[in-house]
Amino acid sequence: MACRSCGAETESKERYCPPCAARKRPGAGGLCFCVGCGETLGPKDESCPECRTPARGASFEETADLSLFGRPTAPKSCCCCLGDMSRTEEAGAAAMGLTFDMDLNWCEACFARKGSKWRLIVATAACGLVLALLLHSQWGKGGFILGAILTALAAGLAPQVAEKLDPGRTLRGHVPHCDAFGGVQIFHVSGQKFFARATFRNRAYADRFRQRNG
Repeated sequence: MACRSCGAETESKERYCPPCAARKRPGAGGLCFCVGCGETLGPKDESCPECRTPARGASFEETADLSLFGRPTAPKSCCCCLGDMSRTEEAGAAAMGLTFDMDLNWCEACFARKGSKWRLIVATAACGLVLALLLHSQWGKGGFILGAILTALAAGLAPQVAEKLDPGRTLRGHVPHCDAFGGVQIFHVSGQKFFARATFRNRAYADRFRQRNG
C-alpha cells in the first residue's frame, strides 16, 4: 500500500513508512485524522487520543521556510483533512523582482468548501444591496435611506451569518471552513538571502511538508 504522507509503496504489514517514518493508516473513506498530529480519530473521539487537539474547529498557523530555487514537493494528501488527494492547486508569491511557485494538494470536497465563508459573506451583503435598491425604487429618498441602513446592517451581520451557515465550520478532522492554506510570502534577510515562507493551518500537514522539503 502507498504511504499517505510521502506516497512510497511499502509492505502492508509494516506499521510505519520506512522512507518518512509516518504512521500508516488505512485508506478507506470516512476516516478522520487529527489536524494537530495526523493520528486517526475514532468515530466518538471529540479530541485526539494522542495530542488532545480538538476533533472539531482546530486551526494552527504553522510555517515552512523554503528555498526560492526549485519547486517544493507537496505531500500526497489533502492539505486540510489529510485524506486522499484528487487535485493540485498552484500557489505562489512575487516580491522584490522574485517569484515563487508551489503546489497544494486537496481532496475534491475540501477544495470545493475552501473560501465558502467568504462567498456567503458576499452573498449576504449582495442581498442587502438588492433590497436597498428595491426600496429606493418604491419609496424614493426615504427608501434609499432605509435601504442604506439595511445594507450596512447586512454587511455587518454577514460574517456572523456566514460563520453559522457554513457547513464546513466544524467538520471533524478539518480546518474550519477548509481554509487550510494561509498563503506564501517572500522574505529577505541580511546577506542578500531570500526565502519563501508558506503558512498551513493543519499542523500535521505542515510537519509532512517540512519533512519532504527539509
